Amino acid sequence: MGLGFVTIAAVGETHADITGLASGFATTTQQLGGALGLGVLTTVAIHHRTTRLAAGASPSEALSQGFQLTYLVSAGILTLAALLVAVGITATAGAARPDLVPVA
Repeated sequence: MGLGFVTIAAVGETHADITGLASGFATTTQQLGGALGLGVLTTVAIHHRTTRLAAGASPSEALSQGFQLTYLVSAGILTLAALLVAVGITATAGAARPDLVPVA
């Protein structure tokens, strides 16, 4: 449902001529973000696990610590994204849209 809201937000505020472009861009960004995010976070987890194994940790402990680091990195990324969205929303709040014509 959240992804639906992202698409609605991306398309709802665009000019009618580029609605399809906005929808395609939002969908492409979601797909690429998911794929790249998974790849990067998996790499972080595996690298940390390998480092912990080399330091003498047990396999289960090293794996758990790799996942823990990955969750912390994810939380940091999500916090940064939330801050950027909050700043973006406040910066554009009340901004005039020149393409809208008032109804008499």
